[in-house]
Amino acid sequence: MNKRTKSDSAARALCDAIYDGQILTFRQLSSMHELITFTKTLCENELYPVHPTSNHTDDHTLQRIKKLYRDYPRNNNVKSHWKAVFEDIGFSTVAIAVDRMRLRFQIVQNNTTATPNVNTGPLHYHRDTWGSNIYAQINWWAPVYPVSIKNSMAIFSDYWMKPTHNTSNAYDLPTVIHRNRDKASGIMRAADVVPQLIQPIDPAAGEAILIEPGDLVAFSGAHLHASIPNTSRHTRVSLETRSVLIEDFINERGARNIDGASRWMAPGWFARLSDSKRLSSIVGVNPVTVYKSWVKKT
Repeated sequence: MNKRTKSDSAARALCDAIYDGQILTFRQLSSMHELITFTKTLCENELYPVHPTSNHTDDHTLQRIKKLYRDYPRNNNVKSHWKAVFEDIGFSTVAIAVDRMRLRFQIVQNNTTATPNVNTGPLHYHRDTWGSNIYAQINWWAPVYPVSIKNSMAIFSDYWMKPTHNTSNAYDLPTVIHRNRDKASGIMRAADVVPQLIQPIDPAAGEAILIEPGDLVAFSGAHLHASIPNTSRHTRVSLETRSVLIEDFINERGARNIDGASRWMAPGWFARLSDSKRLSSIVGVNPVTVYKSWVKKT
């Protein structure tokens, strides 16, 4: 007889709540504070004498930000800190697979000198599941420095069960991955990375995520969300990653697919937290494979 620990039960309840559309906030976790402190020190050292939240316009600083964006997920200290965060929340490291731990800069929107791309520009309206086709996916987001209504992100809960018109039916994930690996192509535009919404949305319908450094928000990858165009005077610096409870992926448990139409699924994006073994290897499929109705059973 298999016995679930208190930690397993907490993770189960958390995942089920998120699969049902809840948005959860974890306030002032000690492990999150340690991650934020580490990240601030790293950013401030790498960009010195320019502060990370300055209005970045010069190409030299933008190139340093590009390097930070590239190198941050490879930093072993980053992985250790995120591991502690997930353990604090109640996840077993052998039970969860995670995507890269990203550091993102969103520069000021009226900055006409710099051209926004995937690591400095806003991400437009999208559901992550349009690209991954993994409905057990949970998104985790946290600000490194204080954010405001002028430079945070927003979630559009009214569209949780409301289908939208989007470009997921034409989304060719293998081509996107090939382009992203092509060094000659440089950093991709944000619009090239994920499928896009192709209908009007009232920006005021979104719920701005206004949390403090040290807080962490979790929501389903099936939630419609977007960056708030940065009309503040400060670059937004934030952290993000995605996770999948391995047993839920195997058992086809997760949020509902209401408007995703991509033919691809990307289990290779996620690696088990305990040993970095790819989710695709754990379940015996290709890193990018044809989607097979990976939806919540009813």
